[in-house]
Amino acid sequence: MRKSDPFDSSGEAIGYISLEQAILEARRLARQDDRRLLQRLGWDEVVWTELDSEQRGEDFFRVVLQFRRPARGVQEEQTGQEEFIFDDTGSLQDRQVLVWPEPVDAGTVVASPTPPPDSAEPAVFRHKALLISVNRSAAERPLYDATRYAWKISKTRAKEAEVILATRHGLIVGAFIAHDWLEATAANFPGIAEGVDRPGRLGFVGEEAPDSIKNLYVGKRVPDEYRKRGAANPVKYTWRT
Repeated sequence: MRKSDPFDSSGEAIGYISLEQAILEARRLARQDDRRLLQRLGWDEVVWTELDSEQRGEDFFRVVLQFRRPARGVQEEQTGQEEFIFDDTGSLQDRQVLVWPEPVDAGTVVASPTPPPDSAEPAVFRHKALLISVNRSAAERPLYDATRYAWKISKTRAKEAEVILATRHGLIVGAFIAHDWLEATAANFPGIAEGVDRPGRLGFVGEEAPDSIKNLYVGKRVPDEYRKRGAANPVKYTWRT
């Protein structure tokens, strides 16, 4: 049956949903299972926020919700992510937890390949820098690819950026120069897009920044004004329009 068909096989009218409705349905389903989550994590309350959402092709929606305690000063490592996949009629096709929060009172210290951000010198931005958090995507692909693909971002503003800075847990770990920003499609990003277009998102084609720029930023800490607790948007601008 084609999506253009207004009726199903029994003659009933088919009701298709929008991406916004898929997000609301994901939040509703998440709320229904609050008790299960609270029991597993030992929390008293949980807050759900939209982290990522997109339409995949013509027939599916993907929604990722972030869950955390309703408190100030919550670190990103203490938040979790749950993924919901709906078809275009709103039927849930798949659901899974992508990331569980790390315990707040863990008794051991986990070794990190980078120094703790608070011990690093804060960066002083001398360029129009676009900050992109790659906390999890950098573990799945090379840093350049994790940084350049694929983001909900204004192309006009993105092209104003003089340098793209990759950040992990508040630390700047890479610097790149974007030569062009393109639609996040499989044709524009072969080998990264895995054959799937991501409507409404962009990626860039570029290269690693020269040492003169890297030395200004890499290894420095993202200033506190750009590290709001609980902020879900992985993209931040250091300049004003």
